[in-house]
Amino acid sequence: MNEITTFDGSSSPVQYDLAGNMTKIPRTELPSEGDYEATWDGWNRLVRLRTHGGCASSSSSSGSPAQKALDVIYEYDGLTRRTKKHTLCGTNLGIVDYYYNSAWKCIEERKGTDTCAERQRVYGIRGRNDLICRDRYYGTSSSSSCSTTAKERLYALSDAMVSTTAITNTAGAVTERYSYTAFGESQVMDASFTNRSLSLHDWQTRYHGEQRDAETGYYNYGYRYYLPKLGKWPSRDPLGEKGGANLYGFVENNGVNRIDWLGLSPECNGQSQAKCKKQLEKALMDTKNKSIIKEIHDEGCSVTFKCSNCCNDEHQDTAGYHTSINKGKKSSITLCYCNQASKSRPQWQATNTIRHELVHAIDACTTKKDTSTCEQSICQEIRAYKSEGIGIQKSFAGARRSARSFCKGASDAETDAKIDAIIKKIGKRCYDTSPY
Repeated sequence: MNEITTFDGSSSPVQYDLAGNMTKIPRTELPSEGDYEATWDGWNRLVRLRTHGGCASSSSSSGSPAQKALDVIYEYDGLTRRTKKHTLCGTNLGIVDYYYNSAWKCIEERKGTDTCAERQRVYGIRGRNDLICRDRYYGTSSSSSCSTTAKERLYALSDAMVSTTAITNTAGAVTERYSYTAFGESQVMDASFTNRSLSLHDWQTRYHGEQRDAETGYYNYGYRYYLPKLGKWPSRDPLGEKGGANLYGFVENNGVNRIDWLGLSPECNGQSQAKCKKQLEKALMDTKNKSIIKEIHDEGCSVTFKCSNCCNDEHQDTAGYHTSINKGKKSSITLCYCNQASKSRPQWQATNTIRHELVHAIDACTTKKDTSTCEQSICQEIRAYKSEGIGIQKSFAGARRSARSFCKGASDAETDAKIDAIIKKIGKRCYDTSPY
């Protein structure tokens, strides 16, 4: 299961519940202070994290209980977004409410019973983690006017992996810098690169543009928390093995080139997208593909192409897909990158993927339908697989796998029986009559 059992030579074992969630987590930021006790709900969401004994934790020689003890409670909405954090003891005591945009990024925080924002963030259009600036207010009023006595605006400067490397004030002067290890441990520095023990601006948007909890050093990705000191997640991947064989592994141990999507799937950086675009360009220069594109245009239809990471949608297991609108008049073909189906893909595979989807586009164009019956769809899949140079039996197997998503029966067994009967009836004819 790839569950770690000890950390840093400690004699105290890491513990898990039967669902694979860590219930005893090494206190990596203070190894000498013992472990955290973690409580999880029925949806495998972390709902409480505390030191042994909670706020009554005994003092150590290195600090008082108020400094070392921690007890924090988390609440979530139905989409698994964290909406509330209640810190009973530790740093930043009290309740914080979180408000999100459609990309699951927190754009506003409110403290306690205040009806006004304590922090607000503005994001750009270059990706969901493209943070432009953060406003922090002091002396926030609970009145409807939301008057403030002070306001701090800071702008984020990021590297190619969207990790914040520096923040500037409104005059453009750097006020703080950040550096990272390969797995996301951060070091705060002043403008002259001198190390600081903590951020003077409580800036927690750091590694890969994700939000960090100051009290633990954990990153809240959405569906899971990430522990940079361990380089692992404390809970299993909600996608199961679709996200990789290691259910606790962080972006396949390649955090310098890949980022994660909501704690579910690794998403590649700009280099992977650039590689996809180059593969797409070469695929469109293929003689057979150019011939099918011409045929589509001769029929009075059009087709467009694009690259997508395909990490967090229904196409996360496919190398590419086709979408048809206006009764087949317009088609869009997407070449995926960075998901399991397209990882380490050679050029010939990208070329075949485009050809496969072009056959779907010409079929939609000539039949003048955006959707087809189960029998028509299976025939189209067989034709598409044949276009890749695949033999008849492998074309049948490919069509059988694809058909399970659109030829549903009352049970899996009934679905398979229905598909097999259709392939037996029309499979050979569809394969033999395909000109591709």
